[in-house]
Amino acid sequence: MGSFGPTTLSSQSVEYESFNDGSGASGLNIVAYYSFDDDNENSIGSDFNNRATLLYVTTTNGVSAIPMYPNAGSGVSWQVMVFDPDAGVYNQRSCSFVQGGTSGNTFTVQIASGSGAGTIERTAGSMAYQVYICRLSGGSA
Repeated sequence: MGSFGPTTLSSQSVEYESFNDGSGASGLNIVAYYSFDDDNENSIGSDFNNRATLLYVTTTNGVSAIPMYPNAGSGVSWQVMVFDPDAGVYNQRSCSFVQGGTSGNTFTVQIASGSGAGTIERTAGSMAYQVYICRLSGGSA
């Protein structure tokens, strides 16, 4: 079963969206989908400093899930804590990881401290990849 484009079911303030349910990366409140096949630093939206977010990075090897949580208030730089899935630790505003499996890609995810803008870069490997943004606390990408 597959679909093209977003499919949304709303119930009060919680939404379920699936941008490509054939990939297995559907989930609660997925607000953006990106597809890349390059070694550039690519934008993955903004507002990471205001929302609890779960980032899914998918390749033909599988799926990496990266939780991100903001921690700050007015007058200070936002400290978005980003989970590094292969090291098993949280880092401030960035992580670099190797996706598991045979010849997995290596990625760097970064969140800008002032704007909350996010980027992802494939730093090693050659597989195309997709990024799904799941906003646990609402909001847009």
